[in-house]
Amino acid sequence: MPVDFEGDDLQQKLSSAGFQRTSAAFFTWLGVVPYLTRDAIDAMLGYIASIPNSEVVFDYAEPPETWSEDVKAYAAARMARLEKINEQWVSRFEPAGVAAILRSHGFDDMEDISFQQVVSRFGRDVQGLATGQVGVHVVHAKH
Repeated sequence: MPVDFEGDDLQQKLSSAGFQRTSAAFFTWLGVVPYLTRDAIDAMLGYIASIPNSEVVFDYAEPPETWSEDVKAYAAARMARLEKINEQWVSRFEPAGVAAILRSHGFDDMEDISFQQVVSRFGRDVQGLATGQVGVHVVHAKH
């Protein structure tokens, strides 16, 4: 089911697909957050938080000013490629900012894993990871 997180009513879309909000739910939201506005991110997290015993996993990117010079160069080239296909990263967050957003929605059990921690846990051969993703984090949060 396609969803426009910026414009669709998520509750309506999921309900029409048969989703029941009364059961615990796990949301995998990878590869989405960087493309959304803060309002859309807040709306989605608010919806997830309204479901009892809900969990979410998502990724986000830190702002470029936190990156080293070599990562900035790699990321600039990557962003240029993305812009050519009309994809633009809209949102970037500091880890403390992500934690604050999650807490504001009532998430109290959170783990924020940096790119370096992903590599150390799972090895350099994790499919899809590249050096240019040093500023990327993966978050698991429970409500």
